[in-house]
Amino acid sequence: MSGSPAVRSARRRENQREFHSARNLLLWSILTILPITACVVPVAPEFQDPPRGLNYQPYFVTTFPDLETAVTVGAKQTFTVTVADPNAGDGLSVRWARDYPPYAQAFSSVLQMQMQTPAAANQATAGTPNQATFTLDVTCHDFDNGASSHHLVVLVSDNGFWPEGTLAMVPSSQYSFDSTGHPITVIGGWSILGCP
Repeated sequence: MSGSPAVRSARRRENQREFHSARNLLLWSILTILPITACVVPVAPEFQDPPRGLNYQPYFVTTFPDLETAVTVGAKQTFTVTVADPNAGDGLSVRWARDYPPYAQAFSSVLQMQMQTPAAANQATAGTPNQATFTLDVTCHDFDNGASSHHLVVLVSDNGFWPEGTLAMVPSSQYSFDSTGHPITVIGGWSILGCP
């Protein structure tokens, strides 16, 4: 290599600059071209069942006598409730209970359970609420349990009822669970007068 040490040093610095510039250009080219030419691994599509329709809770359509009223029971009193469920295929059932809630072993009991027949439940067409009417006749004999005051409630479920007397963890609400253990929120009742 000819030339003075200063000239050689200047050439070395120039060569290093050119080397760094060439290396940076090469890296930039690789980084911009690589994503375009890289292999694409296909991913299989994920198939899922369509989301199920929402399950709506049932509701009262009409009641006789009106809910939350005081009713005098004479020789016989008939209580009638018509309930509906927006889900056409859901069967409806009711549980009539005396002096409940809360549950008191000495006073509370289920007077009757009624269920809509599956054939009637299946007659409802899509987009039309399923509807059923339930009736209970009571007399003062149904309330001769020694309680100081009486009330009658009707609980409505579109999923059946949990068997009574099997919920030791929640004794105060023994009758208020459907067959899957979910709390029942559709409930109405009457104060019963004229019975000792």
